[in-house]
Amino acid sequence: MDTTKLNQTGVEIDIASTPEQKNRIYEFRYRIEKGEDGPGTIKDESDDSAILIFAEANEEIVASFRIIVGSDLTLTEQTKLDYGLNDFSDYEDSDFSFTSKLVLDPRWRNTTLLGKILNAAYQVLRQKKVKFDFTDSSPALVQFYEHLGYRRYKNNFTKENEGYRVPLVMLTEDVEHLHRIKSPFVAIAEKTENSDETRNWFSDKFPAFIGYVTERLIPMKEFWSFLSNRLDEQPNALLKDLSEEEIKKFLSAGIVLHAKQGDTIVRKGDLGNEMFMILKGSAEVCEFKGDTKISLAIFGEGEVFGEMAFLSETARSADVVALSDLEVLVLTQAFMKNFMKLMPETANKVLFNFSLILIERLRTNTQNLVSKYSVE
Repeated sequence: MDTTKLNQTGVEIDIASTPEQKNRIYEFRYRIEKGEDGPGTIKDESDDSAILIFAEANEEIVASFRIIVGSDLTLTEQTKLDYGLNDFSDYEDSDFSFTSKLVLDPRWRNTTLLGKILNAAYQVLRQKKVKFDFTDSSPALVQFYEHLGYRRYKNNFTKENEGYRVPLVMLTEDVEHLHRIKSPFVAIAEKTENSDETRNWFSDKFPAFIGYVTERLIPMKEFWSFLSNRLDEQPNALLKDLSEEEIKKFLSAGIVLHAKQGDTIVRKGDLGNEMFMILKGSAEVCEFKGDTKISLAIFGEGEVFGEMAFLSETARSADVVALSDLEVLVLTQAFMKNFMKLMPETANKVLFNFSLILIERLRTNTQNLVSKYSVE
């Protein structure tokens, strides 16, 4: 099926084929990502060998997406390291693709456009006979990508200008998995020739990541059992005075993230809107003055961090580094806003507990400042 000129309900999805079309995409990225209407483009050298998909309505670009097939890209050692490509040496570069630069005009966020451009991209992957599509995600968007069909398969990494990232891979031919998670790509996959080869290979190569903990991939009862085993081990200020049923419903949409000792989960200056609840392990809040690390606080199981960015989407004020292998539950603004609509009474309890946490943090910080200047 030809993916070009897919006219869908007034929106035309196309693949850029001229310099003029590509430049319009670069200008669109700039306008959306920078929030500025003035002249400017966002482009990097990878765009030269990429397949650029875009959606157009009323002669205006409203969405774009980038696909790079491995055989068209010179893979750097850093790229191989970040995505663990040495573990995929049984396959050729032409079996790989890398998707990124998904940009959507905010005016189209509550429409079907996102699904349409993603489906068009999946069709391209199948036409190109790609077996593994790689991407990386912020913690807040992991669940979105997992719903599409991507899986976690290796340790996370920090990306320049983007912060802590979760590497993900989609086995494009694994229809069984796409069915199980109710991926929007199922209908297209069923019309395409598929093989069990990559699914069986992946199961043998990455056994630790089969059935990886995410509420979408395992029954709610098992997901709750996993969380309660963690939460019962320590007091949790955020969930104080909630019933077991309320806690279940609140946590069911959270994202469980695994980090390795030494990982910088939050980096000073990065933008974000996630808050992290520690399920297992500990983390250190710190800042650096030159090569000197200054420890500001240590959080253990049951505690939260990242609360200020969660509230205001401001830049992170300090680094947060995993002191041990870590399991955290990621809570996002979008989740909280939706929860306030669905269960306002429970949300009020959580927000009240959240305010107590902030008050306690403010009291502690004030005491530390008073003590510091008293000594001086």
